[in-house]
Amino acid sequence: MEEAEQIYEEVVTSDTTVNNYRPDQSVLEMPEESELADLYTKEEQDRINRFIFRLTKFDEDEFLHTNRDITPGFAYKILSENLIEDNTKLVFDSISKITFDDNFELYAINSGKPVGALEEEKLHRTVISNLYLGDFELTKQGKELLVFIDNYAKNNYLLYRLLSDYHAQNLLRLNNKSSVKERNKEYGEKKELSCQGRNITWAKKMPAIMANKSTLFVVGVAHLGHPVKEERGLIQLLQKAGYTVEPIGKPLKN
Repeated sequence: MEEAEQIYEEVVTSDTTVNNYRPDQSVLEMPEESELADLYTKEEQDRINRFIFRLTKFDEDEFLHTNRDITPGFAYKILSENLIEDNTKLVFDSISKITFDDNFELYAINSGKPVGALEEEKLHRTVISNLYLGDFELTKQGKELLVFIDNYAKNNYLLYRLLSDYHAQNLLRLNNKSSVKERNKEYGEKKELSCQGRNITWAKKMPAIMANKSTLFVVGVAHLGHPVKEERGLIQLLQKAGYTVEPIGKPLKN
């Protein structure tokens, strides 16, 4: 961080024009005269309310009513963030007051170093929207929320393992395809948009960015790629472009 002359992130978090982490309202709100509970049978509504009650102690039978105007994708995002926060506390003993990306950006700004973005605004908004299941129609979103709830314990374990591997700097396990939920063609298409497709775009930009200044690139760990199995991770794409890529710090272990 000290040696780098500039820092590039996926997006510039201090730029509210580009980095609006909330998608359009249409992704967050149910259509007029529709409610979240309308997408579920009585049995499914009870299942969701009981789960939320056990998880958060939210008043039983009240979640779907209180949040009647939000989409299933928005509810999915709320539960996902709860899952992440709980596991982050377990692995790191605390929650940072600012995000991982903000940490690097704040350092750069305070050090008088330039900060740039790899991501275009249009693509970024699409990727963020998909975190709220915005690429699914409402019925499909509703089913995805139920699947998430029914598999919460498994997801909890996988995320804990993921964070533990991150803390241990184990790139091999972090990007092990067997730990990724590759269910169907749909998932592959989403991964292409959110990960590999962006990698190719970024890898084309990086040589010009770092041609005249040493650069620290800050990206999500999934973009690095599995050292053996992945062909379109950023590490592999840079190697194909003729760059030597070496780890910094302790050697990675299998």
